[in-house]
Amino acid sequence: MKTKKKYHFTGVAGTGMSALAAILKQRGREITGSDEANDFQTATSLRNAGIQVKRFNPANITKNLDLVVYSSAYNPATHPELKKAAKIGIPIQSYAEALAALFNSYERRVLVTGTHGKSTTTAMIGHILTEAGHDPTVIVGAEVKNWKSNSRTGKSNIMVVEGDEYQEKVLLMNPTLLVLTATDYDHPDYFKNQTAYESMFDTLVRRMPKNKNNVVSWKKFAQAFRNHPAVSMPYLMGKHNQQNAHCALRAVRLLGLKETAVKKALKTFKGVGRRLEFHRKPEAPVVLLDDYAHHPTEIKASLNAVRERYPKQRIIVIFQPHTFSRTKAFLDDFAQSFSDADAVIVLKTFSSARERTGPIGAKELAQAAAKHHPSVRYAATHKKAIALAKDLVRKSRQTRREQAVLITMGAGDVNHLLGLL
Repeated sequence: MKTKKKYHFTGVAGTGMSALAAILKQRGREITGSDEANDFQTATSLRNAGIQVKRFNPANITKNLDLVVYSSAYNPATHPELKKAAKIGIPIQSYAEALAALFNSYERRVLVTGTHGKSTTTAMIGHILTEAGHDPTVIVGAEVKNWKSNSRTGKSNIMVVEGDEYQEKVLLMNPTLLVLTATDYDHPDYFKNQTAYESMFDTLVRRMPKNKNNVVSWKKFAQAFRNHPAVSMPYLMGKHNQQNAHCALRAVRLLGLKETAVKKALKTFKGVGRRLEFHRKPEAPVVLLDDYAHHPTEIKASLNAVRERYPKQRIIVIFQPHTFSRTKAFLDDFAQSFSDADAVIVLKTFSSARERTGPIGAKELAQAAAKHHPSVRYAATHKKAIALAKDLVRKSRQTRREQAVLITMGAGDVNHLLGLL
């Protein structure tokens, strides 16, 4: 008789998938996982969790499995592992469905969602609760630097989760506390317009129990946040991170934490991976940063933060557009997003699993940006981007003899350049 439930994760290397797999393993499930490549950012987290990653293969799906959880990047009707599961009668669940089932089983459920700042705000709340001794279970869409992981498994009745708004997945969640960051229009491949996008968040808010202080909304409390004194965070920079911090502060206060403990915890918060993450020391001759910004609003916020930190230095950004539909929908906004950079290299569009081609890509973006910025180059390959970046840095150092700041930016694989720059 089998005593331990066995789950297989198809697409386990995804950020959310790897976090959920690690938590379920620590909760006593037997976990196996597969993906399409060995080179992935969550490799260390999965290895630390004791989860081996195999290549996709129908042979990974066996009759002794209780459940197959799959990434939304893959279609159950066409993926070999998922087709095999259906054929032999193994139940399957999407990542969103499996996450919601776990999240909704907790007594106190904190959901963080919105267009920008989800990962940082979720990580802040999780870190503050942890430092205050509340031992939460947390899932974040990026590595939390303090934990060196994108998740933690606690023993309390509190779970904090970053919710993905794409395809309205967050509507599966039933939070007791909702944290709603900015709601700038995004995902034009799914949402037809800003009204449709905001409607989903409105639905979430309407579902919250009335007459209870259970929603933290940046839009609702924007003025109060602006008037609030700056929060001390030695490891983070930028006005957008102050916004994230104030959202997190309000959330944990609603959970009953005292302000002294909260502010003390934020002073030790080291941030999350790929969010203005330093890959060289801040005082290095050539500073190297990586950032996940892939929406015009995010680009402006991140570059503004870097400009505040380095007011006189030459800032060079390598930006990789993520999805053709987003580039097309926000082309003019993207084109005007780089005013705080001295030079811009636009790398070939990252074609995701859900969108391989499109009429408007990186080349068109570079042409549009050149109308608003004096120094814009297009790079059709990673190799070309590296060559252009090194040349710009070399010329900058020769003529100005001061620090240069180089930023890789985007939600695709632009960060793969880091080891070559």
